[in-house]
Amino acid sequence: EEFDIVIADLVNFLYYIGEPIRNRRQEIGIWVLIFLTVLYAFTALMGREFSRDYH
Repeated sequence: EEFDIVIADLVNFLYYIGEPIRNRRQEIGIWVLIFLTVLYAFTALMGREFSRDYH
C-alpha cells in the first residue's frame, strides 16, 4: 500500500513537472473565450447597424 502511494505521488509530480503552467494557461483560456464572445456580440451589432445604412 505504501508503494502504491509513493508511485501515485511520483506520477502526479512528473505530470506536473511536464507542464507546470497548465493551470494558468487554462485560466487564461477561459478569459480569452469570454473576450471573444463579447467581441463577437459587438461586431454582430455593429454589422447590423452598418447593413441598415446600406439597405
